[in-house]
Amino acid sequence: MKEKKRLPIIITPFGSKQKIAKDVKVSREFVNRSLSYTSNSEKAKKVRSIALEKYGGVESYKEVEA
Repeated sequence: MKEKKRLPIIITPFGSKQKIAKDVKVSREFVNRSLSYTSNSEKAKKVRSIALEKYGGVESYKEVEA
């Protein structure tokens, strides 16, 4: 049996990723990478902060096989 690994993610309401991208002046793809913690730059941290505080995002986990 394969072990599962929990990766942090931030889930946002429908349509908010485009608005976050416009607010921070980045691409929607960058927002996706930021919310899945693939990118950890200062700008990515800002994207996550805005998603949580302004757009009602929630922190969660995604399970993947390790």
